[in-house]
Amino acid sequence: MQFLNRIEAAWICVYAGGGSKLAQWLRQSTRMRWFNRAAGSAFVGAGILLVGFQR
Repeated sequence: MQFLNRIEAAWICVYAGGGSKLAQWLRQSTRMRWFNRAAGSAFVGAGILLVGFQR
């Protein structure tokens, strides 16, 4: 169990470091606009897939 906690802590550090690099990269407005479009499209696509599933 302790091994898994170390892996989780390492991934949290990687995630935080990647987020700070992404934030620096997204400071340019055109990059931010394209990122927002891509993220929005992914959410719309996920919503469309969810509508297609039946219980």
